[in-house]
Amino acid sequence: ARGGVLTASLRAEPRSFNRLASRDYATLFTSTLTQARLVRVNQATHELEPWLAERWSSSPDGLVHTLTLRDGLRWSDGVPFSSADVAFTFAAVFDPRVKSALTSSLEVDGDPLLVTTPDERTVVVTFPHPFGPGIRLLDNVTILPKHKLEAAVAAGTMAAAWSAATPPDEMAGMGPFVLAKYEPGQRLTFARNPHYWRKDDRGIGLPYLDGLVVEIVPDQNTELLGLQSGRCGWH
Repeated sequence: ARGGVLTASLRAEPRSFNRLASRDYATLFTSTLTQARLVRVNQATHELEPWLAERWSSSPDGLVHTLTLRDGLRWSDGVPFSSADVAFTFAAVFDPRVKSALTSSLEVDGDPLLVTTPDERTVVVTFPHPFGPGIRLLDNVTILPKHKLEAAVAAGTMAAAWSAATPPDEMAGMGPFVLAKYEPGQRLTFARNPHYWRKDDRGIGLPYLDGLVVEIVPDQNTELLGLQSGRCGWH
């Protein structure tokens, strides 16, 4: 059934809404809801799944991987998504001024991946050395919007971009939800991304939920009371 709001809880507040700048759990949690990867490792089956990239092929030596992006995707603010966003994200990850928390997780034996974009829907990822897991490595990085963050990278301020003080309407993502409101020390309120690309088997757009409210509850006993009283759950 489509509709309703789920209320959940989180022990700590996100240090940032910028996944490149912080690796704390709350930031990862928020990023998972609002951003998306090229490919995704299913946490239940551990299978590699197509996500923003609908398919890929690999060279016989396993070094060169060519990914084709889904057609017609848009960011949550309606701006078209393209391979330029992918190239921008990887350039930001490896920019020494950014000092990204993700850099080491996207290197093979200390050397970075090479990402090129022959056209708007094609991304070529070249590994510097043989690497058994292959493009499963790409599950480590969420793709960020060039049109929102290019100026921050150019100015050398990317590490401070999308801080906890950034107004939600200044951010955009490819995930199922958008951050609608952040009340420090209290809650994060998410709304359905109107441009989210996934649909169920009936062609109904996902997510089913209208929204998600995440209460900031540092104490476990208070969390339990919220669950028992019905404050947490689906409404």
